[in-house]
Amino acid sequence: MKLSGRDGAGIRGRPFFILRGAIEHHLSVIFRRGRAMRNSFSFLPACLAAVLLCAGLARPAWANPSLVHATPAARQSVGAGTVTIRLDFDSVLDPFHTRLVLLGPSGVPQLLLASPKDDEQQAISVDVPLSTPGAYVLQWRAGGKGSGVSHGSVPFDVVAAPQK
Repeated sequence: MKLSGRDGAGIRGRPFFILRGAIEHHLSVIFRRGRAMRNSFSFLPACLAAVLLCAGLARPAWANPSLVHATPAARQSVGAGTVTIRLDFDSVLDPFHTRLVLLGPSGVPQLLLASPKDDEQQAISVDVPLSTPGAYVLQWRAGGKGSGVSHGSVPFDVVAAPQK
């Protein structure tokens, strides 16, 4: 593209200095847009860091274990004899932070020795001989690996075995 003609005129018969101003004007608009776009995207690193932080905090490994299923179930009646107590949780249990305490009709607490039983280490099970009928409460405390401790209780009743 030729900017000046034979007689010093620019493109389409305009003098060169007018053409020069038009080119500078267009360049300044382009660079100003670049600055404006650069400034409008300056919040992206902060937003990206916030998203990564929130995603990191929402990891399921940091959640406390929650009771999914209990045997015997809450308020269930079971026959006297050996009762299998099993608690299933939604995350891997830490055996050092997991406890079971059984309160019987006499009110005396009995510590039950239980450890994770399945390969996934999400359930604890123990067999307990219960010969006295009455109301029982199983108090549990479960700690997950890399998380906090949760606790709860499961009340159930033991009824006398039928006489033969």
